Parts: sequence; C-alpha cells; structure tokens
Amino acid sequence: MKSLLSASVLALMALGCDDGADESAADAAVPPVTDKLDTGGTYFESLTLGAKVTGLEELGESIEYAPDGSIELDGEAVVEIEGQGKRAVLMLLSFDTVANGGRQTLLTVDLETDEERVMHYEPEDNALVIGDMEGGVFLFGNPDGSYDVVTSLFEEDVDDALFEHAEDGYAAWQLLQEYNQFTSTSNFSLMLAYAAAQRLAPDARGIGELSGPKAVDSPSSPGDPICRAFADLCDCIACQASGKGAACSLCEAP
Repeated sequence: MKSLLSASVLALMALGCDDGADESAADAAVPPVTDKLDTGGTYFESLTLGAKVTGLEELGESIEYAPDGSIELDGEAVVEIEGQGKRAVLMLLSFDTVANGGRQTLLTVDLETDEERVMHYEPEDNALVIGDMEGGVFLFGNPDGSYDVVTSLFEEDVDDALFEHAEDGYAAWQLLQEYNQFTSTSNFSLMLAYAAAQRLAPDARGIGELSGPKAVDSPSSPGDPICRAFADLCDCIACQASGKGAACSLCEAP
C-alpha cells in the first residue's frame, strides 16, 4: 500500500506543476514527435450505454514527450449521455514508461460544474484510485477476481483493519456507493474515464497503439490495461454513469 501511495503522489504532482527545467535540454533529450494520434471523429460510442464521446481532435495533436520518455495529452471532450444531455469535459492523460512503473493518470474537469477528479492506475499493485490530488478511494484487484477497498491520503499509512473486501467487481461497485469521492463525481466525467479506459494505453516510447476510435460494443476492440484488469468494475461504473441502473446489461449481479 505504501509503495502505491508514494508513487501516486509523485505522478499526480507531475500533472500540475512545472519544475522550471531547461527547456532546450529537454528538447535535445526527446526525439521530436512527427506523427499525431488520430483521435478525431467518434472517440467512443456505446449503444448499450447510450453514450458517445466526440470533440477530441486536439487530444492527439497535444502529445508531448518528457525527457524520461513518459507522455502527456490533453483535450476537451463532448460527452453525450442519453437522457442526460451533453457536456464539455476537459481531460489530461499521463502515461509513465514501463521502466518507471507504467502508471497511468487521468484528470477530468467537468466544465459546467468545475468539478475535478483524478483517476489513477498503478500496474505494479493492480490498483485504481478515484479522488483528487490528495487521495481518494483505492481499489486493489486480487488474482481471484476479488477487490480490497479503502479510502486514504497518498502519504498516509492505512490500518489493514480499514480495508473492505468485495468478492467481485459488482460488489466492489456497491462498496463505492459509500464513498463521497465516487458518488459526487459527475456522470460525464465517469463516462469519459470509461471511454479512455477502453482504448489501448500507448507505449510511452511510441504512440501507434492509441490510433483510431474504439467502440466498447465491438468484441474485436480490446480495452486498455485498466479495463482488462477491472472489467466488471469498469462496466458497473459505466452503467451507473449512464443512468440505466438495473436495465443495463453490462452490470448484473453474479
């Protein structure tokens, strides 16, 4: 737990600060980006969820490499949810190199409410966090498909007795209803996070794998490592965001 929290706070701090490093030195260390990601058109669409994400043409054009090989992208999405309308949501994506742990961080800002959420994935611990820059709800995926859930600050040691156990993703999703960091999150931010998690994570040393739209309803479209590791949980979160509730076939009690 402690290693995850330490790694997380470093990754999150990287999203919101400029260390003033010599830009010319950074440019010399990183090869120029000659190819852009194709994120135009429909970024994500699901008939099952009644959701569609568009307007992210600038996401692919914004890609920047850091001297360590990690990459960052940002863009403004138009998120449409059947029965809820449409809303603009800002997204900032950060991908570390495999050598540095491969962590992935998504910051969303609902531009109607100015609500910010940070969703962070740590492959080494197979853990997902939903919250803000200081901490949030941590979900650890276990090899048997179960989850351990706890709320914490990033720099805080957590008593093992505070962890709640869930037998599967459906049960973990139900546990999330107890945490304000999750329940107060905009449905539009949650749907955008789900959309991003359906796409292949780019290799931080290359960008080819993120090209082209991915539709969750297509069985040939693989999700990225986040929703492969948290498939049942991801689907239930998306169903909640869609507003379909029990009528959503992606999230059913086992």
